[in-house]
Amino acid sequence: MKRLQTKSTKGLVVIAVVSLFIAFLMMAWPYLLSNWDSTKNDQGSYLNLGLDIKDRVRLTDGARNPFLPLILSLFASHEWSYFTLAKLLCLGIALLSLATLLYLDSKLFDLKIALLSVTLTALNADFLRTTSTRVRSEAFLTLFLVLAVYFWYEGLRKDQIKLFALAGA
Repeated sequence: MKRLQTKSTKGLVVIAVVSLFIAFLMMAWPYLLSNWDSTKNDQGSYLNLGLDIKDRVRLTDGARNPFLPLILSLFASHEWSYFTLAKLLCLGIALLSLATLLYLDSKLFDLKIALLSVTLTALNADFLRTTSTRVRSEAFLTLFLVLAVYFWYEGLRKDQIKLFALAGA
């Protein structure tokens, strides 16, 4: 009987997580579509920097971290699809952030806490409107923050300096 409950519980959790991710995508999609002006909110600077890195003109403009433009340079072009792909990349990074948060929270605490934290993050208006649908390096901020807190916590728990170093990296 206990095995049956565990299987059905896992199935419900999978359904809940998939439903949450689909709901997140459905809520973020209108913001993604309404973001048609690549010059707004500093997005054009990231897109131009991605093109410059691809053309080997410069690595940074002195005001932006080159991490996102470096990734953008892998598919940078002068076509309109470049902006669309860049927005989809940031949306994918947001989904990766949510998946990482779910995994690490379930590992550190329990599944209920993990589902609650992922739900609150996914439904956060700023996360939906800006972080996940605009071409800005803030898309990585949530992912790196989650990883930093995890390594900091594990460093405290296991008393290992290398985990603290990963938290600060």
